[in-house]
Amino acid sequence: MIALTTAAGAAAGDAAERLEVVPLPDPVAWTSIERWVRAFSRDGQAGRIERCLFTAGHAGHQDNILPLLFDCATTPYFLGFADHIIWLDHLARVQEEFGWDRAGELVFNLGAKLVGRGRGEPERFRRDAIALMGDMEPVLAQAQAGALEVPYDEDSLVKALVSADLETAFGALTQQLEAGVSIDRLIDTCLLLAADRMARVPVNVEAGWPCLTREFNLAAALRTVQHYGGPTAAARGLVHAAWQFFDDRWLNIPYRPLSEPLTTSATAEDPASIVEAIQTLNVQEVGPRVLAYGLAGHPGTPLIEAMGRAILWDDTAHQLLPTLGTVFAEWERFAESDHPARLQILVGLARFATDVRTNKDSGSAARAALRFAQGHTAVDIFED
Repeated sequence: MIALTTAAGAAAGDAAERLEVVPLPDPVAWTSIERWVRAFSRDGQAGRIERCLFTAGHAGHQDNILPLLFDCATTPYFLGFADHIIWLDHLARVQEEFGWDRAGELVFNLGAKLVGRGRGEPERFRRDAIALMGDMEPVLAQAQAGALEVPYDEDSLVKALVSADLETAFGALTQQLEAGVSIDRLIDTCLLLAADRMARVPVNVEAGWPCLTREFNLAAALRTVQHYGGPTAAARGLVHAAWQFFDDRWLNIPYRPLSEPLTTSATAEDPASIVEAIQTLNVQEVGPRVLAYGLAGHPGTPLIEAMGRAILWDDTAHQLLPTLGTVFAEWERFAESDHPARLQILVGLARFATDVRTNKDSGSAARAALRFAQGHTAVDIFED
């Protein structure tokens, strides 16, 4: 609660710096509010969006607000701003946890800032992507949840997504949507592809973890997009995911079919050996150990819990917390799956946690928090 309140206060700004938000004069129909929010989102007018959302919230239209925000955040002119979808996912979870009475003004303020952010003139590739996504709009607008029994060549889509060619990637995605492939399966593919890239990226140079974790968390956030915004918003979100893979082409991670079975010569019988590799910064060994642990049939949940404790005790935890939460949720979803790439979810987290740690005593924040929880003051801690 303390961390959440601090973050919300910092994002919203000091109360003294903000003008009081007043609702629009009655009567205001929801159709008008929706039209204005979409227009203000295109123009980057966050203040006006907040007033519209404030009015809608106090007029009993709360159930329409998050679907509208997700719909705005997945439009073509937000290509390249994948973080907005991820942050809206977090905001929706806060609202689910605390309800509109306590979280309403936070949703109005931060939601308005996210979909009303100024975006500047797009560079050439993003401009081309926006145009291609506009051409896809008839298919996206007619998108349905799809059916699980529709034939689906996952590897061909994966190959297109990492082809570093916009037309190939967007065209392959359009083909799958037109064929009626389940949106849930397409989201699964994007998530497992992101996890596989995290599990295989070279770490002897800059690994690009911010980009890779953005791919992973964006794919997971599309489940929330579908829940609130429906199939059309989720289909648009898949285009954003395809753009993210293209935008991260500089990582130069080669294509690997997700249907290909994984193998390793390493051994690991318990989470302790994996945690030891994380704590000793053995990034080259931690991935094979996690893979060996999973291939041996050991349950993944105890391993995630052990890695989570090791992560939270280190000062680098702030970089991993969003991804750690996503891994917990997605592993629970894939735990009973027989997909060959599902273990890459655990491998990717372990490599990420190991590579971002520093070779120094970096548990000071965790120890300070523990001392505060025990009733010690800041003076006591510094004297010690």
